[in-house]
Amino acid sequence: MKSLCLILFLAISATPACSRFSASARRERAYTKYIHKSKVAHERRQAQFRKEKARIPKPDETELSEPREMTQTSEGPQALPSDSENQ
Repeated sequence: MKSLCLILFLAISATPACSRFSASARRERAYTKYIHKSKVAHERRQAQFRKEKARIPKPDETELSEPREMTQTSEGPQALPSDSENQ
């Protein structure tokens, strides 16, 4: 009986304290939870973006018009005359 108690006592004392409650284990669990939460949020955002992108109609190439030239005419002179005599 004494040998059994001694073996049991050594086995219990040889194992480290419950790692579930140590500071590093708590930090590790918190970090794992944070990573999981961020990953899920990222996947949700990506799905939302894909859904919005699918909702936006793509312009059909046949609907595009030819490029137009925008010209503007004015009544006044296009350039100021240079005063070569004053220089």
